[in-house]
Amino acid sequence: MTRRGRRSLCSWAVLLTLCQYGSSSAALRQAEGTAAQVQPGSNLAFTQHQQGRTLLQELSVLEAEVDESPEQQSEQKLQWAQQRNAPYQLSIPGGQCPHTFHRLEFDQVKQGHAKPYILGGDQQPECTNCKRDEERTHFCRFAPYGLPPICPSRDQDWFLNYFMEEVDKGSVYAKGLLELTPCDLWPYIRGKTIWLIGDSIMQEHQQALSCFFLEFWPSLERAPISEDQALIDALLLDPEVGPFPWCAELVEGTRICHFRSNWGWQLIDTVLPLLPQLTQPGDLWIQNIGVWYNDPDSLRVDMNRFGQYYADHKHELPTMLWRQSSVQHFPLSPTGDFGGFWLPPHFPCKPIGGEMDSITVDPGTGHLVTDRPDLNIVQKGNFRNAVTNAIAEQMGIPVMQNWNQTVPIWQLHHHYHARWAHAGYSNGDCTHHCHPGMYEMWTYDLFLLFKQLEADGISSW
Repeated sequence: MTRRGRRSLCSWAVLLTLCQYGSSSAALRQAEGTAAQVQPGSNLAFTQHQQGRTLLQELSVLEAEVDESPEQQSEQKLQWAQQRNAPYQLSIPGGQCPHTFHRLEFDQVKQGHAKPYILGGDQQPECTNCKRDEERTHFCRFAPYGLPPICPSRDQDWFLNYFMEEVDKGSVYAKGLLELTPCDLWPYIRGKTIWLIGDSIMQEHQQALSCFFLEFWPSLERAPISEDQALIDALLLDPEVGPFPWCAELVEGTRICHFRSNWGWQLIDTVLPLLPQLTQPGDLWIQNIGVWYNDPDSLRVDMNRFGQYYADHKHELPTMLWRQSSVQHFPLSPTGDFGGFWLPPHFPCKPIGGEMDSITVDPGTGHLVTDRPDLNIVQKGNFRNAVTNAIAEQMGIPVMQNWNQTVPIWQLHHHYHARWAHAGYSNGDCTHHCHPGMYEMWTYDLFLLFKQLEADGISSW
């Protein structure tokens, strides 16, 4: 059976799944060494009141079969056995939106009569929080000032023009993004706590998602994730990196929260054992690891360990989706990967492949298109997503498709270079974006994921 055929079996829609993935002896040895050092301790939100406990018990790493392909030699062969007592459902709270947002038509945006809400436009016909002279309001309206993470005006203009040009090419994605309102997304998150767990990229994702709901955020303050200070302290995995875990407390009992976890071993050994103490039935957990890994084998080892933990403790954890790792645009690799080589602060980031047309997004399908064999891995989400997507899908975890559309967005890193230089660091940054950028695109990607799951019947009101 082909790999595609094997993966097609790994669907959240089946009750019993047996999936195989590649293997290497080196990866097996690394996994065994990692396990010896560790102390024991779908796309989306699935309801917590399923009948009986879902069993995803068995993760077995089989002996490697060495293939002629280097890619196959680096993979691990996994056997996942998944049994469900009842199918999962996406729980959609529904209800009326507490605010009125007039839908902006594309022609209004194109003629400069309105700014898209997702790019910091004020609530129409009338806003309240947008008038408050507070730092959070200025940030969420993406008012260009000082140092990042706010993009300067010229970059914000470029970003908007990019999407308008994509609409003219026939991009349904770009048009939907420019017309999205907070009330479109609100029914899917109302009354839930959304936990975004991951690295600094995830914390910026939290900022973008919280800012989209600026008018739903009465205090505009950062609230603690818990009243249990000891629990918070235990989750400060790297206090020097920060930031302090916090939540945006929106109306109707809705929260958007983040705490930082850069590595898979941090997630498995510390975060996941503590997570049930923070969460409630109905909470949604958005997870990513990836950008801190510069080789597929170490990422695969940690993802395998994550799969084992998730299999054993799924009934204790919030409902989950996986966010794809973000695009990098470092100039020393044709695929844009960091690769462990630091750059001078003002060294320019570049498009993947070195030229704007090296790899492009098809406006009709959203697929990446290239005629360069060395960029085929980029079409698969690069090595990080090639590893994590496969394992998440095998476990029945829905994957947010946020990679393709951000591949061409390479210009919005440079303002972060100013930040690095100002802070005295000697390295450039072609990983983070200023706002609005890829993080705001992910808000729309999350909405698309909800809609897809709803259309697929994995939902209930």
